[in-house]
Amino acid sequence: MNTPNEEYEVALSFAGEDRLYVDQVASSLKGMGVHVFYDKYEQANLWGKDLYAHLQDVYSHRSRYIVMFLSKHYKEKLWTNHERQSAQARAFKEKREFILPARFDGTEIPGLLPTIGYINLNNYTPIEFANLIKEKVDASSANPNETKSKLGNEDKPKIPPARTYLISAILLICLSVIIFFILFRSNSKSDIPEPPIEPSTRYDASLEAQIHKSLLPFRFRGIGVGDKDKGMDIKIEIIEYGQYDPFQTLEDKDLHIDWYGKDIWPWSSIFKVEDLNFDGYADIRFVWNHSACCESELCWLFNPSTKRFEFRQDLTDAFDLHDDESIDSSKREIVISRHIPPCPDKAQTYKYKQGKLEMIHDSDPSSCGEQ
Repeated sequence: MNTPNEEYEVALSFAGEDRLYVDQVASSLKGMGVHVFYDKYEQANLWGKDLYAHLQDVYSHRSRYIVMFLSKHYKEKLWTNHERQSAQARAFKEKREFILPARFDGTEIPGLLPTIGYINLNNYTPIEFANLIKEKVDASSANPNETKSKLGNEDKPKIPPARTYLISAILLICLSVIIFFILFRSNSKSDIPEPPIEPSTRYDASLEAQIHKSLLPFRFRGIGVGDKDKGMDIKIEIIEYGQYDPFQTLEDKDLHIDWYGKDIWPWSSIFKVEDLNFDGYADIRFVWNHSACCESELCWLFNPSTKRFEFRQDLTDAFDLHDDESIDSSKREIVISRHIPPCPDKAQTYKYKQGKLEMIHDSDPSSCGEQ
């Protein structure tokens, strides 16, 4: 619960050298609906203001929490020291956590005691850290006692005793009706058949991956629908960093996996992100079926011009029913190996020619032949 002067749920204090990380945190918070003070979002509001006085007001009065991104750069900057001192002035008056420190390194910051709990940002991606901030904000909203109220005890509204008794009686009657209804339904017999059980839907933990250093990370989310008898049909949603709606969904191919007998299927083992055509941009492979000896895959290449993933049949055919692979970026070759008893291992080497994947070597022993 905000006090009357709190305009922002959280304000971010950071040095300009750390903006790349902080910008992604701010974008994620904004996408989550958190009211965040971040200078990039306040350009029009800050225009023409006395920044010294305005920032002092923001960091000492108008924000519920101050997240400080501490680093050697943070300690050296005049503006970050001003923001820190403004926040510390308020923290001195209030008996609750108000300053939330997060460290890029171990630089000591004046006025921050080493006993104060902090977050090591080296252990969190920007999205993970934004989720942590959101959790903190939500907790303070759910527990208004954590935020200091400006109302005195004499100003708090009091419920008259008669009204209290009336409310209690109404609640008791409603509870009795609900209990009677439940017991009546459980003892009654109906000819109406039970509705069919819908196939279970399972969401695996999202996988974040950097496609290229010039792009923000993408989040790949697999959504599976199915049951233990038929396996699961999968669709893959691709979401830009800091956003929640997918910009592309891969579901036009036969994405299917067998049931693994666990609550969550092993997403990290069936979904791989790596450069398959040696253009510097990572691509994606989906292991869509496992068998006793080998596995098949579906492959998509990232198109930098359209920023979309495009299905490639030549790669998919090359990876079909293989045991192992080697992607050699120095030679710009892909080597696929297969084991077909009783023959020795078979290795096929592929290379791109004019944008198409072609086999340039096949080690299939002629004395054994195809199985």
